[in-house]
This record gives sequence, structure tokens and C-alpha cells, in this order.
Amino acid sequence: MKYLEFPSIGWDSESLPEYAVTSVLGNHVGIIAWHVKWQKYGFFPKNGLAMDEDCTREITDFLNELKAKGVKDKDEVHEKTGNN
Repeated sequence: MKYLEFPSIGWDSESLPEYAVTSVLGNHVGIIAWHVKWQKYGFFPKNGLAMDEDCTREITDFLNELKAKGVKDKDEVHEKTGNN
């Protein structure tokens, strides 16, 4: 990625992987985590965040990568990650 990085930051209370969203300069942008009601990953930005289309495209691309792994619900996340 050109502007952003998505390091894994561990597991949420449902034992699902979460990812930090940071700029390549090390600034915290937000997190990507499982949204229970949507039953898919979502981006949760830091308050007051301003981004251009390049940054939002990188976030969308990362979310699409997670989706392309075939994860459709929490049980599949556990299967894909081996975390039960």
C-alpha cells in the first residue's frame, strides 16, 4: 500500500482478528474490526479524520481482500484463522 498500513492488533472480545489502520508515517487513522450487525468487517475511523480518495481506496481494497478470503460470518472467521 502506498499511504496506509494494516498491521494485525490482536483479537476482539468475540475472538475475531482486528487490524490497525496507520499512515506510513506512523499516524493512527482508525481500526478495521468485525461489525456484528453487518456480519462483516468495517472501518472505524479516528475522530476528526480527513482523507482523500487515495486513502479511502486503500481502506476499501483491504476490506475487499478480507472479503475475498471467503469470510462471510463469524464462524467462518474462526475456521479461516483456526481460532475457536
